[in-house]
Amino acid sequence: MRRVLRIGIALLTAASITQNYASAAIKLIPNKSNFRFNNSASSLTFKVGLSDDIPSLKGTGTINAKMKFDSSLFTSNLTNNLISIPYVDGVIGDSPDITLTLKNPSITKSNSSPFSVKFSGAQKKKLKLVNFADKFNIDASSIQVSGRVTIPEASASNFKTRTAKLLKARKIAPSNTDNPDGVLVELLPINPATGEASGPAIAEAITDTDGTYNLEMPAGTEFGTDYALVVQGDNGENMHAPLFGDSVNITPATETLFQLTQDAVQDPTSIGLGANDEISFENFTDTEALGLNNQLENLTPIYEPTLSASIQSLKDTYASFLNNMLGASADDDTSGVSTDIGEAAKGIAGDYFVSFFNTAISSESRLRISVELASARMSKPDEVGALVVTPFPSFSSEASSQVPQNRGPGPDQGPRPDQGQGSNARLKPLESTSCYDVEAYSEGAREVRGTENGNFYMTVDANRIINFVEPAMEEPFRTPEGQEGSQRYQPSVMNMIPVGEGMFLSGMRSTDTTLLEGNVQSTEYNAGFGSIIKKSSLTAADLSGAYGMVGLGYEVGTEAFGSTALIGDLSFNSNQVDFDMAMKAVNVAADSCGGSTYTLTRENQEQTGSANLAFQNGRINMTVESQPGSETIFTGFARPDAKVLSLIYANDSGAQGSREDRDGRSRNVISDAQRQLMIGVKKPTSLLNLSGKSYRIISMNFGFNELGGRTVKTGELGTLSFSGATLSLSNFTKEVFTKDTANSETVAVSTSITNNPAVSYSLDAQGKIDFTLGSETLTGYVADDASLIVLSSDENSSLGVYFAILNQ
Repeated sequence: MRRVLRIGIALLTAASITQNYASAAIKLIPNKSNFRFNNSASSLTFKVGLSDDIPSLKGTGTINAKMKFDSSLFTSNLTNNLISIPYVDGVIGDSPDITLTLKNPSITKSNSSPFSVKFSGAQKKKLKLVNFADKFNIDASSIQVSGRVTIPEASASNFKTRTAKLLKARKIAPSNTDNPDGVLVELLPINPATGEASGPAIAEAITDTDGTYNLEMPAGTEFGTDYALVVQGDNGENMHAPLFGDSVNITPATETLFQLTQDAVQDPTSIGLGANDEISFENFTDTEALGLNNQLENLTPIYEPTLSASIQSLKDTYASFLNNMLGASADDDTSGVSTDIGEAAKGIAGDYFVSFFNTAISSESRLRISVELASARMSKPDEVGALVVTPFPSFSSEASSQVPQNRGPGPDQGPRPDQGQGSNARLKPLESTSCYDVEAYSEGAREVRGTENGNFYMTVDANRIINFVEPAMEEPFRTPEGQEGSQRYQPSVMNMIPVGEGMFLSGMRSTDTTLLEGNVQSTEYNAGFGSIIKKSSLTAADLSGAYGMVGLGYEVGTEAFGSTALIGDLSFNSNQVDFDMAMKAVNVAADSCGGSTYTLTRENQEQTGSANLAFQNGRINMTVESQPGSETIFTGFARPDAKVLSLIYANDSGAQGSREDRDGRSRNVISDAQRQLMIGVKKPTSLLNLSGKSYRIISMNFGFNELGGRTVKTGELGTLSFSGATLSLSNFTKEVFTKDTANSETVAVSTSITNNPAVSYSLDAQGKIDFTLGSETLTGYVADDASLIVLSSDENSSLGVYFAILNQ
């Protein structure tokens, strides 16, 4: 669409003065190159004159004319739309100001209005338009494009240097000479099939000192993904943002989204489309591109020091979420695609129970564990991009171990939050001779960190997998010494994988960073797994029968820490449950407080007995009699069809006092804290046939060494496939967080990918399954409907769980 309207009128008059008017043309004063209306310019003021004087016009008078336009779109300040152009002895003056105003300033569709000028009297013929088009353009979008460029600090010089080179080569001086540190923003046409520039810059601007820019869209340019705003840096570093509107920020986030779009164009399967589907940047309308960018901006991503590191971090965090979003957008405009995101989202809304286990591995001395029981309502899931989560009363129980305040250097020494360098800046010190202090607290509710209006951003793919994220955030604090600090929370990213109907299993990873006076003091990586189960009205009778269970947890104490793993049976009969569980434990104990060596031990126990079973508002409670009363050993929920259980355990012992944190919460100081999550399946009564079935895997493993080091491994990609008497694991990706020693002040982060050849497995009629993957022995159970396989792993000094979820 042509957006610049050039209006020129050749003047034709009566024969008596034709020779005088023939070379004259009507002009607009000022002569606007952008003679159009839009949402930032809903009115237009100009004068009308003639480009040449008319010597044959003697004396003083006016040339009268009437302006014609679509009166349903505009109003004017003219009386009856009459124009008077004055003259004195042939010298042509200018008309008074003429103002046209859009009747609807918030017009949403581009349009055009016929425009003409009719002269009255002797010049009453309709004038023809020569140098200008015969229409006003009415643009729904703004003429000006503005925004802000954000460049990670360590990469900023690359872009400033590149800008200087580009301007020098083009012999262009920066327009904002008062701001020599600006960078060049270019508007480029792009090839829809590749995202690469298809021509030279068609507009450019220099950023101001605060990173803002403002450029004018040239004639013929329309908002859309076939144009991109680009900031170029040295070493091939670039930042792109599609021209999706009149306000476009250019950031590492927009570059990440641009690169993911390029990847999707080259490989449609990366966003859930078919391999033969042809898509391009044109599949994504300017509205869709704006929506994708807004969602990413609203997640308030936190950037790394360099651009390349920022892009990689954003991809690691958001890639699956954004690829689902890209797939949903491309799906609307791609024929022959079998996925229907809207249909896949149906049936997700409802009230849910949550059982979750979380641990953290930190560059500090802390080792944090927690379990959570929560409930919430999920709504509007059919609207891809928004998931409204309304939290209900919940229960969270957290514990952490750390070096006591009154000791000198010892194992795992490092900056501590309760010394004014983190979120627990006001803990009151206690005298302690333990190698570690253990703190614990419980609370009745947990804040759900969504966007400002309480929503999460989410996508749903054709397999009903929900991918949603919490926004990143930064909380400032001040130490008692007056130092300024902040706690940065990178977003929690979760894939909720459907397990049959009415249940999801999920893993979670996030990163927290403590900064003091701008310097990183500590980094903490959080990892967790758990279940989200739709509420139902089950009773004890619905659970009748045997369940195969696996569990994983952590234990922290004043002298040691370690993990525990459970595997075994729960048998339900009326209001009683019998348990027969094998427990494995890996313990790491300090040889001496302040020493550098640790003793690594393993322990195996059998736990059998009975517990009382009770339901409370859909929550299962298993209790045993103890002194002075009863003790809850497990509490949790069951899938609506009662074929899957999710249970948690939290226990604290050895009270030694309390502390108060900066929020006024009381933290108990104890000797020992245990947290665990178990997931189990209803056992079959006849042999299942798994041949031809494939499963998606999530996992978590805890490993230890004799230097007090520890490892957390999480996995959430890959396929477990069964074929006859064998199975294989392909493209299984684990993220590995490693603290080499107890004294390490850093945590190494790496990724490993497993592709195992086919191995044999054994399966009995009660659903017990055993096999080996590499050095790991996996043992567990298959649900009687084959929707879930729960597995316990044992690998040297590492214990873990795997959950294989049937691909639906």
